[in-house]
Amino acid sequence: MPWVPFWSFDIETPLPPEEVLGRLSAQVEPERLFRLLRGDHPFEGEVSGLGFKIQHIINYRNSILPVIEGEVARHEGGSVVRISMRMSQVPAQCPRSCGAGLIRPLAAAKPAT
Repeated sequence: MPWVPFWSFDIETPLPPEEVLGRLSAQVEPERLFRLLRGDHPFEGEVSGLGFKIQHIINYRNSILPVIEGEVARHEGGSVVRISMRMSQVPAQCPRSCGAGLIRPLAAAKPAT
């Protein structure tokens, strides 16, 4: 399995978990397989229970756009949002498959004399 970039961090807020999830839900629309135009929301994905999995909506190509996952937990006088960001699985596999396509022909080549 190739190395996949991954970021993890926490955000503390005085808002209760219900308010945090409500504000997040207001910025997220359901994921679509094909999208011609950007909708009214900046993110697509799902917010359910005390967690979320979202991705920024863009109107151009970018295969390394991160997937943002998180959960909201009650914390002293508010909430803590635990966030992890990673590349989607398709580009994460590319170094493995693309690299193999380059290395095999090079390994089979005979050195120049």
